[in-house]
Amino acid sequence: MKLECGNCKKIGRIIELDKGIYKCVYCQELNQVPGVQRQEGHNHVEEKLSNDIKIWDWTNIQENAGFNYSDYLKSILSLLKKDDFGTLSASQQTELTYDKAVELGLLTNSDVNKLRIILRDGFKKNKDMQEIQSQIKEYIPLKDRFTLKEDGTKTLALSADARPEIIARTETLRLANEGLIKTYEDNNVKKVSWLATLSERTCDVCMQLDGQIMTNEQYLSQREQIHPCCRCSCLALTEQD
Repeated sequence: MKLECGNCKKIGRIIELDKGIYKCVYCQELNQVPGVQRQEGHNHVEEKLSNDIKIWDWTNIQENAGFNYSDYLKSILSLLKKDDFGTLSASQQTELTYDKAVELGLLTNSDVNKLRIILRDGFKKNKDMQEIQSQIKEYIPLKDRFTLKEDGTKTLALSADARPEIIARTETLRLANEGLIKTYEDNNVKKVSWLATLSERTCDVCMQLDGQIMTNEQYLSQREQIHPCCRCSCLALTEQD
């Protein structure tokens, strides 16, 4: 079901941040269901979002029997060391010049290195999302994120104020899942079952994917197409399964 913002009335770009709390990508206003009506007093609501949840709490790792936390962390840090942050990095946009990509709000090489350091420290110390988000906001000079239209004009995709939270949650969970797959592959696991975080906050796409069996490559490919801040993970499948 696509939701309509109670403020700007646009449909389909509503990101759920917490139980019953949604943010519109277009106008950056917080909303509440049903409707979706605009959430009044949103500054107060933002203070109550679940930013105190720590990294490991977002990965559903308690569902993975026999999980080796040490190996998992090593896998994440290994991937993080060489990750190019392709969707965020100006230098990875082959269709644009570096300066044009920066103008659109993509991260400079220096910013990417700062993000890598922040996330590495976050994983090592099991920091909560608020800590990671605050560090991103403090150390990385984020700009409004624009996309280019076919006629060459640009349109606002995400405000600078909203980006620390979106980047913190999306990149943390992406790396956690990639590290999970690497750990599975190191243990000769070739297939996984999609594991959605089932609640009233689960989107229709993730709900439909829950329990589906796929190869490791298919899982990572599917996750690339999922919305920002996706909480889904996966379970290893053995030959007996």
